[in-house]
Amino acid sequence: MKSISQETRMLFNSIKLDIRKNGSEAACPYLGGTTNKRTRMYKEIAKYEDYAKVDRDLGVITDSQYEVEIQAVRIFEKALANYSVY
Repeated sequence: MKSISQETRMLFNSIKLDIRKNGSEAACPYLGGTTNKRTRMYKEIAKYEDYAKVDRDLGVITDSQYEVEIQAVRIFEKALANYSVY
């Protein structure tokens, strides 16, 4: 069984690959689960945005890689906004 962090990372990487493959027309994944899971995913994805900013400032990633990271964060946030709670 995957932890929420692992599942979030897996979905985030999937979105990033889709962005690289299809450009800005990346598909928004369908997500569902508990309210707690959604909240924890929001927190994880916020960390990814912060890490991307730090990495860009330190020169670890280029501006184009940073844009892909931020675009993936926005798509993931959109997916979480449409999250089905059950």
